[in-house]
Amino acid sequence: MFYVEREFYVTPFKEKRNKWIWFLFVFVFGYFGYSIYLAFRRRLILKRVFSPKFNKRN
Repeated sequence: MFYVEREFYVTPFKEKRNKWIWFLFVFVFGYFGYSIYLAFRRRLILKRVFSPKFNKRN
């Protein structure tokens, strides 16, 4: 449960309430709930955006 809690803490969800709902779902259903979370995870979290800020040195 510690690793699941840590993953939910670090992962940026699109909506804050989804984080708590999925945490309770995984807590109640255990490994089965976590596997369902992994199946839907792609739709729940924010996509990473590549936006580097390079400094031009003259």
